[in-house]
Amino acid sequence: MTAPSRPDVLAVLAPHCLDGRTALVTGGGTGIGRACAARLAADGAAVTICGRTESRLVDAAKIIGEAAGHGGSVQYVTADVTDEDSVKAAVDFACEPTGGLDAEIIRSLGALPTDQAALEAERRARLLVRLRAGFQQPEALTDAAFDGWLRQLGVASVSDLVARYADQLMTGALQVQFSEPSSDPPSPRRLPLSAAILVRDRPLDVAQLLADSKLVRDQLDDLGVKPTPDPDSIGRHPVLVIWMIPDVMFDDKDWPGGDGAPSENAARELRRRTAGRWLAREGIGLVTTPMNTS
Repeated sequence: MTAPSRPDVLAVLAPHCLDGRTALVTGGGTGIGRACAARLAADGAAVTICGRTESRLVDAAKIIGEAAGHGGSVQYVTADVTDEDSVKAAVDFACEPTGGLDAEIIRSLGALPTDQAALEAERRARLLVRLRAGFQQPEALTDAAFDGWLRQLGVASVSDLVARYADQLMTGALQVQFSEPSSDPPSPRRLPLSAAILVRDRPLDVAQLLADSKLVRDQLDDLGVKPTPDPDSIGRHPVLVIWMIPDVMFDDKDWPGGDGAPSENAARELRRRTAGRWLAREGIGLVTTPMNTS
């Protein structure tokens, strides 16, 4: 009598069924732990293996990486599972499978600095290295220029940047190269534009701006003002409404986008940018100018 064969449980899993998942495998340098890690990576997981012997982990990571193919990924971190701080550091490392700033710090120092000033210094230094690596002229990214970039984003430090844009920010740099221009002269192309320009020397609120923009459009439509038909262009809005307004208008907290900014100036700039983006979809443009108080 032939014994019934056992079904291969792992074989019924769909390919890449663990895409986007993170796994930490203790004892992943040898034996069952290494085999489990290889299977997890093959099914799409971002796997971190840990153990006490780095040489074994290095060898295991190579084997697991080959098994992963086009599926998941693998990285390693040395850790002693009998030590609470070591386990916490390993978990923190595994939670950043794509190699974020904190993962790099943990790999180098063994754990994140508990002192916030020291943590900020490590994050800042490593982010600058990554960004400058993508520059043709790395010296162009000075500390002052970097601080200005942070202010434009509405954050006061790299730690603020990491916290605000968690799971959204890729801490690296991208080089863009442009091909040589064609020897043929460029062909000019017309860009027909019909716009009403409204100048305002005092702030106004969101509701009033939208209402006045609609009123102007309706009046122009009644007067028969329409753009010249152009078969080569498709206009979403027949007439644009462009407002020239004082920048202090965005001191009003009813305008969205300024929450969490480190200063009033940063909040004003974030509100202006947010308003500019969503108003543009409605065919409304914004030009801000300093308010004349004389």
